Amino acid sequence: VAFVVTVVLEFSLVLFRSRVAVGGSIVTSRLGSFAPLAALIDVDLGSTGKTAASTLELSATELASIQAGTLEVLTGGTIFLTSNLNTAPNVGALSLLGEAGIAQTAGSLMATKLLLDGGFVALSAPSNAIGTVAASSLNALEINVGGPVTVGTGPGISGVEAGGSVSLRATGTARLG
Repeated sequence: VAFVVTVVLEFSLVLFRSRVAVGGSIVTSRLGSFAPLAALIDVDLGSTGKTAASTLELSATELASIQAGTLEVLTGGTIFLTSNLNTAPNVGALSLLGEAGIAQTAGSLMATKLLLDGGFVALSAPSNAIGTVAASSLNALEINVGGPVTVGTGPGISGVEAGGSVSLRATGTARLG
């Protein structure tokens, strides 16, 4: 499925296939959402191959072509961050909602504001650059940041909370918003 979209209000893409190609740009000043149709499909942010079965794959280049006040990626499965991703220039807030979990397996993440809600949260790269973070996890929660970070709030999330262990590591200052 290929998309070339310019939107001035809001967009929501419920995807019927796991292969997506974003050509051109997607622009909204408000909320943009990506969600697979099947509830338990995983999402790969930073994919390089578009080959994983039962996975919605968006490359770093495709993500960089999206401009939104808030970009929301949600699934009943797991959201994997698999390469260097930089949403800071084009996205005010990146909201990741993975019912099974959110896992960073490679690369680093740059985001102005990051909202995380998952069964588990594991952002382990020490080179992540996040301005403000709010996170909730049913189990363990780990966030590493290679600079200062502010703990803030987002829709339905206040601060950092977890049903298991919590690890928030920042090189520099960690501020409670």
